[in-house]
Amino acid sequence: MALWDPGSTVPSMGHHSRGAYVALVGRIVQDGRSGVLEIRSGSRFRRLYFVGGAPVWFESDRPQDLLDEDALADEEQRLRLLKRGLGIPLQWHRGGWTFEPREALPAEVLQKMAFLDCAPLAPLWSGMQSVLRADELLEAVTAAEAGLIHPGADLERRFGLLEVSGPLADLPRLLTGPRSLNDLMMAHAADYEDLLKLLWAMEAMGWVRRDGDRAAALGFIAPEDDPFGVSQPSLDAVQAPAPPTTLSPEAPPGSDDVAGRYVHTTQSGTHRETLRVSDPERTRTDAAADRAPLLRVDEPQRSESVSRRAALMAVSAESVQRDYTTRMGTDYYTFLGVPAKAGPQVIERAWTRLMKRWTIASKSAGLPLDVRQRARELAQVAHLAGRMFAEPDRRLEYDRRLERGQAPRAGGMKAARDLALTNPRVTLPERPAAGDPLREARYLLDSGDYDRAVALLRHLRVQRPSDAAVLADLGWAVWKASAETEREQAEEFLQLATTFDSHHARAREFLARIAIDSADLPEARARLEVLLAVTPDSDFGRRALAALPPPEEQGSSAAIRLKKLWGR
Repeated sequence: MALWDPGSTVPSMGHHSRGAYVALVGRIVQDGRSGVLEIRSGSRFRRLYFVGGAPVWFESDRPQDLLDEDALADEEQRLRLLKRGLGIPLQWHRGGWTFEPREALPAEVLQKMAFLDCAPLAPLWSGMQSVLRADELLEAVTAAEAGLIHPGADLERRFGLLEVSGPLADLPRLLTGPRSLNDLMMAHAADYEDLLKLLWAMEAMGWVRRDGDRAAALGFIAPEDDPFGVSQPSLDAVQAPAPPTTLSPEAPPGSDDVAGRYVHTTQSGTHRETLRVSDPERTRTDAAADRAPLLRVDEPQRSESVSRRAALMAVSAESVQRDYTTRMGTDYYTFLGVPAKAGPQVIERAWTRLMKRWTIASKSAGLPLDVRQRARELAQVAHLAGRMFAEPDRRLEYDRRLERGQAPRAGGMKAARDLALTNPRVTLPERPAAGDPLREARYLLDSGDYDRAVALLRHLRVQRPSDAAVLADLGWAVWKASAETEREQAEEFLQLATTFDSHHARAREFLARIAIDSADLPEARARLEVLLAVTPDSDFGRRALAALPPPEEQGSSAAIRLKKLWGR
């Protein structure tokens, strides 16, 4: 008997994956278990306490998860920690877990316990929305071999535990019988990312069933080198045995080599026909973004990707331009469209909606390049604002600075009128010839492919550890890839570049740009002056320095400062 069998006891240990964690928490809640669930990765841990299937407390090794005496006395802060804690283990891709059944909890935990003001799985769903990316789940959910989606017993009641809002709240009504993924995607095209997450979670928890052996796709099988590895049968293998469908040798379970491959499936009774069509002209990135899920071969006119259609339906170039013009340069509350006294849930809902919209736009090949770049800028600022407001102490400090007219603004000095001011290139450059990795890295930087640029530059740095050009580009790539939040790490590489070459203009410019993006005006002024001393003819340096307000006015009101910054 195994975890996924509803007639079994919960095992004492197993390997951690996102799918295993969702299934495990769902099982503990639905069975009303009491005990301690601990997830570990190396020396780090996340610990959840359950009483009768209700999560009541969360602990971890992170300093930000420790509450002082005043915070522990505040029920709202304890509740916020618990809700956040249910989603935090989703940030780990692998590790191990243990579950220790307990009839009673330690006295120190009893004094801290928080009782949710929502259904017990609702914070888990919020965590999935924040942490999981739809493209990470795309292959598992859209696999042709999985076939139709079969609803399990009591689906509507179980689904209510997630407290899903919006159009997707009616999803159980569409699943009164077996349905194809294509039908569900067409019905919820505008919310396709959350739909993928919901279908993946419901299958992991056994609420819906798919064909074949789904254990590997859902993360139930541990890697061979995993010390916690225990072989677990899949939900559908236990609950409704069916003849397994073997994957084609060119697409093994868990493979991420999906470039140029479309899968079309038709199913009638017990007969099943699968056709694979190869398109070598498509790139790996395009295929992963545009791959069409389970499109029927008898409907060739629908061969366009459902995900791409959804993106185009959800976001237009005009809306991105309007968002950029009206939101950039404002305070973070105005940027998110929430009042300054808004509660955490209001901010979270606004943040989720905007991040979804701008992320879709930034990846949509149907939108012009400059629009996608602006959508990426908006998403990066939203990410930074979300991090600011997620921690009460950070938000309090932001509010204090906002009252003094010194709070960071959305986009820093990028605010709405000059995209090129903090991005060296806004037009797609020509790809360099093979053989020059630094030029290739700069091509990726100029193209906005920051993650790949970081990977290439980190590898190049091992070969050329004292090369100021490599270190400078690596610092800028880290800054952009982190959605402009990892200032310390980015500046470490840039400062190292100036150590090896104090007159390296590119490193000096990037240091100035980071200070500008962070709205650190005194530091921006100092760095721009150094840049102009090194490169007197720097057009960026002259324009940026001229846009800064005089030092004596940097603490003035927001309206005066913005007028000074953007006056022409």
